[in-house]
Amino acid sequence: MYSVTTSAVTGSAESAALSISGLPAGASASFAPTSVTAGGSSTLTVNSGTAAVGTYTLTITGTAPSATHSTTVSLTINSQTPPDFTIAVSPASASVAAGSSTSYSVTTTAVNGSTQSITLSVSGLPSGVTGSFSPATVTAGSSSTLTISASATAAASTTTFSVTGTSGTTVHTASASITVTAGGPATLTDGVPVTNISGATGSQQFWVMSVPAGKDTLTISISGGSGDADLYVRFGSQPTTSLFDCRPFITGNNEICTFNAPAPGSYFVMIRGFAAFSGVTLTGRTATTAVLTNGVPVAGISGASGSQQFWKLPVPAGKTSLTFTISGGTGDADLYVRFSAKPTTSTFNCRPFLDGNSETCTFTNPSAGDWYVMIRGFAAFSGVTLKGQYTP
Repeated sequence: MYSVTTSAVTGSAESAALSISGLPAGASASFAPTSVTAGGSSTLTVNSGTAAVGTYTLTITGTAPSATHSTTVSLTINSQTPPDFTIAVSPASASVAAGSSTSYSVTTTAVNGSTQSITLSVSGLPSGVTGSFSPATVTAGSSSTLTISASATAAASTTTFSVTGTSGTTVHTASASITVTAGGPATLTDGVPVTNISGATGSQQFWVMSVPAGKDTLTISISGGSGDADLYVRFGSQPTTSLFDCRPFITGNNEICTFNAPAPGSYFVMIRGFAAFSGVTLTGRTATTAVLTNGVPVAGISGASGSQQFWKLPVPAGKTSLTFTISGGTGDADLYVRFSAKPTTSTFNCRPFLDGNSETCTFTNPSAGDWYVMIRGFAAFSGVTLKGQYTP
C-alpha cells in the first residue's frame, strides 16, 4: 500500500481525480478514495496478482479542473512461496497376522501459506493386504488413521509401502513397512503380559492360551492404555462378536474374564476395537487353589472389581466349629464359602452380603473335607486379611 497526499498551492482547493499507470501485466491497483480535495489524502493498494518478479516504476496522476500533476513510485515484486506441507507415518513398522488388521497414524503439517486440503492414498502393499484411511482427506495440520487389513490367505512377507498426500500439484510421500505373519493366533503365555496392543475401530486381533489339567482358575484380562478395546474369550475355537464364552461388555480397556475349574485345552482370545485404542496390556493367568493353615491369617490380599481369588482349608473329622473371616483394608471384598467345591456367585454355603471388608461365616459341626473360600471384588479392594479356623 502507498499513501498518496495532495497539497493546495494557490487559489481555492479543487477536487483531483487519481489514476495510476505503469502497472505490470497481471497486477491491479485501487485508490480509496478515488478522488480527493487538494490537501486531502488517499490510500493506493497494489495487488501483484500474476505479475512477473521485478522492479517497476508506477506513475500516480492527480487531475483537477485547472491542473494535472504526477509523481512516481517504485514497486518491487518478489518471488512468492506456494503453500506446502509435510507428511509422516507412525509407527515406522508394524506387523499383522493373516486374517487380522493393524493401524498407523498419518500426520500432516502445514509448512507455509494457507492450510490446504490433502487427499491421502496408499500404494505398494503386498497381495492380499489392503489399506483404508479415516478420514481419506485432511486439512494440512490434521491427521488420519490408516488401517491395514491382511486377508486370511495373505502370504508372510515384509514390505515397504508408501503413503501419498496430494494437494493440487503438490505431492509428498512417506514410507513405512508392514510385516505379515502366518495366519493363526499368537501364543499367550501363562503369566506373561502382552503389552502395547493397539488397533483401529473394528480391528480384531487373536491369541490362544493353553491351559493344562488341574488348574483351579483361569483369568484373562485387558488393562491400561486409551480408547475402547473389547475382550472376547472362547474355549476350543476363535471367538466372534456373536460366539464367545466371556464378553464383559464394559466401556474402556479394563475387562476381566474368570473361569473356575477351567477345562484343559485351548482358550482363544480376541481383542476388538469398539473404538480405536492403544497401549493396552493383555494377561492370561492360571492358578491352583492356595491352602489355608488352620488359624493362620493371610494378609495383604487385593483385587480389582469382579476379580475372584480362591483358597481351601482341609478340615479333619470331629471338629465342632469352623469360622472364616475377612477383615481390614479398603474397598469392598465379598466372602463366599462352600464345602467340597469352589463357590460361585450363585452357589455357596455362606455369603454374608455386607458392605466393606468385615465378613464372617461360621459352621457348627462342619463336615470333614475341603472347605473352599472365594474372595470376590464387589469393588476394587486392598489390604484385606483372610483367616480360617476350626476347633477344637
